[in-house]
Amino acid sequence: MFVDMLNGKVNFKERPQVVWTANWNVPVKGNVTLKFTQGRELSLMDEHGKEIWSTHSSGTSIVGMSIDEHGTMILFNDNRPVWEPSQYPTDTLLLGQVLWANHQITSRTTSVHDNQSLFYLSLNSHGMVASVVGEEPTQ
Repeated sequence: MFVDMLNGKVNFKERPQVVWTANWNVPVKGNVTLKFTQGRELSLMDEHGKEIWSTHSSGTSIVGMSIDEHGTMILFNDNRPVWEPSQYPTDTLLLGQVLWANHQITSRTTSVHDNQSLFYLSLNSHGMVASVVGEEPTQ
């Protein structure tokens, strides 16, 4: 079931497409906390207080967070976005989205499992690079 945030309609036909995930190879379990640290990063902490994921945005003086009409979380300073997930794609590039140099996207193993696959797309000084990473065959 998917509830449309714009008009409140319930849609039973389609599962929403996840286009960004933090920490997708190690899903969180149990009691977790999302908080701003003293260094002004947004961090996800496990039940023991260990950081699982962070925006790595220290030094940007984040003063607030909002979620837009599409469900995108945006961290801002003086009404200017300083961090949003579209700057850090994980497995999907949306129309108009940029893949920055030295970043990569990685395919999922299946559409319903969030584990990383072996296929990568990245951008470096020579252009776009598609690669497959695998293990050496066992005998």
